[in-house]
Amino acid sequence: MRPFWQALWETHVRKNSPKYCAGNHPNHMYLLNYTRDFIAAYRNVSKFAFMFGSELTHWDNNPGEYMDQDLVDFFEFLRNRGFLQDMFVIVFADHGARYSRVRKTIQGKVEERLPFMSIAVPDWFKHRHKQLYRNLVRNSDKLATPFDIHKTLVHILNMESHTPLQLSSKNSLPRAISLLDPVPAYRTCSLAHIQVHWCTCLTQIELDSSDIHVQKSINALLAFLNNVTQPVRHLCAQLKFQSLHYAALLIPNEKVNL
Repeated sequence: MRPFWQALWETHVRKNSPKYCAGNHPNHMYLLNYTRDFIAAYRNVSKFAFMFGSELTHWDNNPGEYMDQDLVDFFEFLRNRGFLQDMFVIVFADHGARYSRVRKTIQGKVEERLPFMSIAVPDWFKHRHKQLYRNLVRNSDKLATPFDIHKTLVHILNMESHTPLQLSSKNSLPRAISLLDPVPAYRTCSLAHIQVHWCTCLTQIELDSSDIHVQKSINALLAFLNNVTQPVRHLCAQLKFQSLHYAALLIPNEKVNL
């Protein structure tokens, strides 16, 4: 695809086309169609594809919706043609919203460090390797890194010869753990070799419901939501606060804040 993109980017067709398009063809469709053709052409051959597109969401999250239905159609094609029965699919991002003013917020800093990651496995794998699949599901709530994804891919390629993770002590964890093995709940950023600056583990402090900051937060949220729905008040009722059951403050480490 790289020679194709390089050639396309220099053409008058692309330069004179609407944003995100070449002529009347969305650029992301070239990527999806190429990947679809690759998978279909080598149906009975072991293969690996890495598909990466960033044009729609690199500077702004909002244009990502232009790809929503096309991405659904792409996966439905794979499912309807039976390709997903022989395929592990990982959908992921390299970072979340991290540009403009959001970059200066705690939310923006956390999104930069916690990109989206989704893993789908074939149905036969769920039944033939029930424990491995259970491990994968449980690990969705554990601390993981890109090194673990690489280790997982290696595990998939060597199912029979893979050596399960052996835990001798809390301080002896390897840098990479297959997500098909149990990831210890006590794994910390330090044990995962994540520098403090990139660690997203949060400190949770329980707050009293009468805390003035809690009350201000509630009132600010209500005011914001009611302001948004004001133009359609005939359709949306004005929200009122009823009761608070629990309040907590989540604080990232100092280096993330800075």
